[in-house]
Amino acid sequence: MTELIKDQQELVTWVREHGGKLDLAVAFWGKGASKALGLHDRAHPSRILLELSQGCSSPDEARQLMRLPNVEVKALDRLHAKAYIGENEMIVGSANASAGGLGIVGRESVHWTELGVKVAEESPLHEAKSWFDAAWIRGKRITKTMLDDAQRLINERNSKLLPSNPGGLSILQAVKQDPDAWKDARIWVVVATRNLGLEGRKLLEEARAFNSTPAIYAYEN
Repeated sequence: MTELIKDQQELVTWVREHGGKLDLAVAFWGKGASKALGLHDRAHPSRILLELSQGCSSPDEARQLMRLPNVEVKALDRLHAKAYIGENEMIVGSANASAGGLGIVGRESVHWTELGVKVAEESPLHEAKSWFDAAWIRGKRITKTMLDDAQRLINERNSKLLPSNPGGLSILQAVKQDPDAWKDARIWVVVATRNLGLEGRKLLEEARAFNSTPAIYAYEN
């Protein structure tokens, strides 16, 4: 039998209630995912493959997974799968093990619209298990260096991100409204006391046309 999984909570419930062995090839893990999926309480063994090299999985959550009993964890570079494989059925879809992907209650602002397929047919299930076994062999045991590198990538990315601005305010208005949200943002302020010259205006128009956005500004010195 095959059926669509349109609600992430169905996936969460399926993992929590699955009674046998689980193999999870899920690329990205966010904080709280292991608890949401009930992995702390599982009596049956689980193997987890995740991706660390791109800095999209939480190193803290990876450490949490590694501390769990009956759970083995490996990292596989460039993994992008989202496969939750049980003994008699599996769910394959778009949902990572993150607050947004799993629809964790209390984090509604980051929820994504996900879609998955639950499959119980023997042939594709057997293929998926064979695929996982091969990927597991290629995976690497997670080291402190791998976790530190992942955290460094996350810190670098976060330093370049601007806080969300759903109200469409100007940056100055947004900073005034919520200064704490912007305190670590890397923003440089330039005060220009004269208008662009003819050549400067021409270059600015070319830059806006090339980038397909008017949100580019310039000054001359």
